[in-house]
Amino acid sequence: MDSTLDSIRQAAERLAEIGRDREDIAERARRLAERIRAQAFHLAVLGEFKRGKSTLINALLERPLLPAGVVPVTAVVTEVHYGPPDMVVSYLDGHEESASLERMAEFVTESANPANRLGVARVKVAAEAPLLRPGVVLVDTPGIASVFAHNTEVALEALKDTDGAVVVLSVDSPVSEDDKEILSLLDERGTRIFLVVNKVDHLSRAEVEEVREFMETQVGEILGSSPQVFFVAARAALDSALEGHASGVDSREFPEFRAALESFVQDELVGARLDAAHRELGRLGSELHDSITLEAAASELGLETLKERVEEFRAAAARERRAQEDDQVLLEHAVRELKDRVANRLAAHSEDAPGRSLPRLEAVADSAGKRQMEDLLHGEVEHCVREGFEELRQGEASQADRAWSELAMDFRSRTQTRVDAVRQAASDLFEVHLPTVRIPTVAEERERFFYIFVHIEGLGSGLGRFLRPFLPRRFFKRLALDVARRRLADEFDKHAGQARWDLTQRLEQVQLRFEAAMRIEVEQAEKTILSAATSAEALLCSTMAEQEDQREHRGILDGLARELRSVLDLHE
Repeated sequence: MDSTLDSIRQAAERLAEIGRDREDIAERARRLAERIRAQAFHLAVLGEFKRGKSTLINALLERPLLPAGVVPVTAVVTEVHYGPPDMVVSYLDGHEESASLERMAEFVTESANPANRLGVARVKVAAEAPLLRPGVVLVDTPGIASVFAHNTEVALEALKDTDGAVVVLSVDSPVSEDDKEILSLLDERGTRIFLVVNKVDHLSRAEVEEVREFMETQVGEILGSSPQVFFVAARAALDSALEGHASGVDSREFPEFRAALESFVQDELVGARLDAAHRELGRLGSELHDSITLEAAASELGLETLKERVEEFRAAAARERRAQEDDQVLLEHAVRELKDRVANRLAAHSEDAPGRSLPRLEAVADSAGKRQMEDLLHGEVEHCVREGFEELRQGEASQADRAWSELAMDFRSRTQTRVDAVRQAASDLFEVHLPTVRIPTVAEERERFFYIFVHIEGLGSGLGRFLRPFLPRRFFKRLALDVARRRLADEFDKHAGQARWDLTQRLEQVQLRFEAAMRIEVEQAEKTILSAATSAEALLCSTMAEQEDQREHRGILDGLARELRSVLDLHE
């Protein structure tokens, strides 16, 4: 093992051992040491739900190893290592058990293990795939912005163990706010990033280039460089592999993506592994230092003074939580107004649009014979609704997204103010400097609108087809047009209602998720500070010998924290 990596491993093991009273930091240090010892490079596959992340991994492995589907499937982080096929399930309580690969879906899928009721921490599987041989570990993560909020939390937590990342983007909604958040977090961590757009089978070459130009511009603004984006059809690539063929034109740029990964593994993996380890150790050192600094400052105040300051801090934090509740009321009122505007515009459209399409129905009826008239009118109704409604629906979704983004930006800014105020109160009361923390963004739910058309016999119950030969064409045309007009109005009304429901439900869901996430930020800031203050208070209530032991232990930790922080400074 490289001597520098070995030194980092030893430092991480030391942190995990002597920092056991700080569980999160110690556990991350333990996992870092474990990755270095295994000479593993964790390459996480990240992105929103239903983007084909599991299928992409299967295509890279050239076998259908991971469960995949058209609904949100992955609920638990799954690591794929190199080795003879097997599976080990790690649980949140610390114990592990072996299981057959055939049982994987029982542990990792949302349908079989909803909300992770089995308490699975992660699942490790092994496969003898060439890409994994040098120590690459492919990590399948739950979808960001899934309808299951816990999936997003699990996926974001997996970022802490990520050395490199494949970010899977969508051709339907290029570079969403969730994508931007993932890319920003990865960029801040200095993580090696590969960008993939999956499911591009239905795009023409011209459309691919149009989306590519837009996407590279958007991502370039985040990363500060022009990244390469691979447009792939992972399902086609997997099918080719299962049939014993090399990935061809149907898989689009999958061969180029695979070649880029293989080149990275061959030429850059060692350096990337060292870079990732340096950065993670430096981050752990910074977090440990902040915790120690606050605890030490609080313990210097004296017991009575500390108790008084803690109560003052609790009061200051409570004021900020009440202020955030007021902010939340304002947000809820603004969202209600937005939903009402959407509902009114869609209702007006469903009332006016059918009249604008009637000339097209009449033209079809004029040119069609009796035998084909009903079917042609039926098809024209569907075409009119799709064509006339889609532009409005997309416009409404776009307007709602922009309006929500403005509301969310304002509320996020207010939350940042609350968190800053909580941390500043702690800085003032406990006489210590606490650096500011950035509040993460929380993006909107992706739209779930879809069309439903039920075939209707034009004149009802088969009577029209029976009487068709006996009715004069003019009379038959009038009856068929009446049916088509009613159906046109019904379809516009139905789809406007469906779009209204979808957009309002989406706004309600993202509002609740956003409010919860922002509330947690304020509560976490308060909790972190009170935890350090409580530890300091417990120390002051202990015996002199115990206080001396704790101070000595804290001094050791602080020395280690400074050492670890210098690792990052030197590396940069």
